[in-house]
Amino acid sequence: MSALASEAVADKHWRWLPGMLDTDGRRVLSVRERIAPLEGSWLNGVDLGGSTVTGRLAHAKLPDLDDAATLGCLLALVREAWGRDVFVEHHGDGLWRVHQAHREYVIGVGRLEAAALVAALLGAP
Repeated sequence: MSALASEAVADKHWRWLPGMLDTDGRRVLSVRERIAPLEGSWLNGVDLGGSTVTGRLAHAKLPDLDDAATLGCLLALVREAWGRDVFVEHHGDGLWRVHQAHREYVIGVGRLEAAALVAALLGAP
């Protein structure tokens, strides 16, 4: 799953959204705020170690693509790239497909929902 997450983060359409979870278990509160469980090392966009966090959350790990909120945010990024009429469905053949309704075609396919969403993100114009 980390290879898939790396591909997503490298894409031109990627950005961290509020609600996403990284692989260290840190939840993004906003693009300028993070919170780390217990240690509280992030506050108001400033790493208490001294460096400022950018809009891309430079110090963040990879997104946790097993997290439901992160998948929802990934779907939001796909919709921003392709249009609001994008939806995801699981088919009887075991594959997830991301569709763009008004064009009636598949823009991403994968054995996991996350894989289909990342494929759609990577293929976006």
